[in-house]
Amino acid sequence: MTAGERLAGRFLAARTVAVVGASERQHHTQAVLYHLQNYGMPRSSISLVSPNHAQVHGEPCVPSLADLADPPALVISLAPASRVSGVLTEAGKLRVPAMLSIAEGFADAGHDGRQRQDELATMARELDVALLGPNTLGYIAPGFGVGAWVGDWTSWGLPPLAAGRISIVAQSSGMLNLLLQLAARRRIGIRAAVSVGNEAMVDAGDFIQTFAADPGTNVIGLVLESTSRPRTLVTALRAAREAGKHVMVLKFGSSALGMRNAASHSGRLASGTRIWEALFAKLGLGVTEDFDQFIDGLGVAGSLRDVGYDGRGALGVLSVSGGDCGLVSDLCESQGLRLATLSAQTRERMLAADGNRTAASSNPVDLGLIGHATGVVREISAAVAEDEDVGLIVTRLALPWQFSPQVAALYEVVHEQAQRAGRPLVVMSRAAEPLDQAWFEHFNERGVPLVTSYGLGLRMLRDVLAGLQRPSWHQGWPAEAVPEEPRPRGEDQLLGAEETAAWLAGLGLPAVAARIVRTADEAADAAAEIGFPVCVKGIVPGVVHKSAAGLVRLSIGDPDGVRAACAEIADRAGHAGAALRFEVQQMVEVAAEVMLGMTRDPLMGPIITIGAGGTDVEQVADVSCLLPPVIPDEVADCLGRLRTGARLLGPQTAGPARQALLDLVAAFSMEMARNSRLGQVDLNPVVLTTAGEVKIVDAVVAIAADSQASLADVEDR
Repeated sequence: MTAGERLAGRFLAARTVAVVGASERQHHTQAVLYHLQNYGMPRSSISLVSPNHAQVHGEPCVPSLADLADPPALVISLAPASRVSGVLTEAGKLRVPAMLSIAEGFADAGHDGRQRQDELATMARELDVALLGPNTLGYIAPGFGVGAWVGDWTSWGLPPLAAGRISIVAQSSGMLNLLLQLAARRRIGIRAAVSVGNEAMVDAGDFIQTFAADPGTNVIGLVLESTSRPRTLVTALRAAREAGKHVMVLKFGSSALGMRNAASHSGRLASGTRIWEALFAKLGLGVTEDFDQFIDGLGVAGSLRDVGYDGRGALGVLSVSGGDCGLVSDLCESQGLRLATLSAQTRERMLAADGNRTAASSNPVDLGLIGHATGVVREISAAVAEDEDVGLIVTRLALPWQFSPQVAALYEVVHEQAQRAGRPLVVMSRAAEPLDQAWFEHFNERGVPLVTSYGLGLRMLRDVLAGLQRPSWHQGWPAEAVPEEPRPRGEDQLLGAEETAAWLAGLGLPAVAARIVRTADEAADAAAEIGFPVCVKGIVPGVVHKSAAGLVRLSIGDPDGVRAACAEIADRAGHAGAALRFEVQQMVEVAAEVMLGMTRDPLMGPIITIGAGGTDVEQVADVSCLLPPVIPDEVADCLGRLRTGARLLGPQTAGPARQALLDLVAAFSMEMARNSRLGQVDLNPVVLTTAGEVKIVDAVVAIAADSQASLADVEDR
């Protein structure tokens, strides 16, 4: 057990609580009393502390923690930022194991707030008090009997959370508050849900690691903005996957504007969307896009895990509307969900069903009016559920807003047939309809998820199944590849053309034949030595992208053409003067072009970028990221998810060239993971030739800003 797990465990083990700063001015005191008692804590185990009030909401208060008969296991501090350190000091003197603070005004408030937060964390460590927050609404854990949550929905008429096997860790209290309300309304079973706030001491990784080891948790949800401890987070997510937990992520704050908001929200550095996608792909996590997809996805994932479903097979869909069948078919195609192809035997069984007046025999199944007849629904749903290509049943029969026992009985018929065939069942409403709470209660009692709307529901199902089916590639990925803390970057130092060529040669990377010269005559001689046709590039100090600067001439077939190309380039780069040099390169017949690169991310360390290459790489922008080191199969999986993946992995690149590319990327990634002196590498294009070879045509290499390495150091293996 890690030190972070031990600290996180103190919160879940708390059996006595003191609420410090209790008052009637805000809802916090009333809300936390409601949640504590609703989720298993006797009133006798809860104390209110207020130096200003003898009673709050009719409950007695004591002036200070020292006035309690016994120290509590948990302090919930409702005090403002200016008083939090005083509360922590008093808790530490009494050897209170854990404290949470709801106060804002720390790292969320800029540099001075960050300094106050660092001082608070240092104090908590010295006092051995596990600190949650600040800037958190707390946590609510029905599975552990603790409801230390100050979010208020006490007067909304919502039922208490249903107990379940889903644990959620969130970096946004406001988002978690809404998710808990949705879970309560939709009867999605929760074991624990924690808002980590500013993560001054105990962070998201600590709680994920705790839930990874918790036998009562089978699904973990993560609401993620960024992290101040990337290695802790990655290590915890790996532990969850290795423990067999299904992990789903709702990521926010990855866009350019979102990253700025992330910094102001909690003082964390943030990384772009593709880098987080690379992490989630590496670990095989399911990723969602909004609240509904996330909370419904957790519910569906939990239900599927409970019945042991592994994502195999396609969808069998039962509906009572032909229009719905068409819409669901379109949505499945757009989301990459496969509808089962029913066998001839299954279709014959459906047609032979007594009362099948509509001749329903295809998938999706349009039951129409016969969808109200118990007998035919039983026979057709049994046939679909038992088809070998069907892995999961999705159904939407009649679903009136008010609960109907008669309609519920029809769903029960479908559920019975799905259970008998060993197929999980998901019920979907057509839209975000105002369904009676009793519908959610009914399906929850049977372990059947009820999902709101086809569009969101099928996107959610795509995300859940991706998490079930997606391979994880983290085996052999060292945790040390990820920094312990963010490392802000300075400006890297570019290597010169000769140094770059020497670096490529030193690694044995397959570059096209090339020579660097100073005069047009030398260029003509180099071209004759290499063999025509050739291309000529102008090398100008400070110019990285030669094509964009007009410094490239292609397909030159003779010495005079080389001299003419050099003259044109010299005219174009007149300002370079004596610094101008020429690179003469072999021309090859190209089947496909790939861009391959590396940069160092402040959070995740070295990041491999791969995608469609060539001169239009920025316009096409069809690239993806990988966390090194990678294996060839992982590279193929990554390329296959690109828009241009079919071309890069198509028939024209089949055979030795394709495998050579996958092997090249894997070898490149090993070097990038190993060599911390490199700041950036851009190999573009890497070409797959019609002769079945892979060649690097152009390269840009830069030494990391924080490295004092020489070229010899960078080449050192």
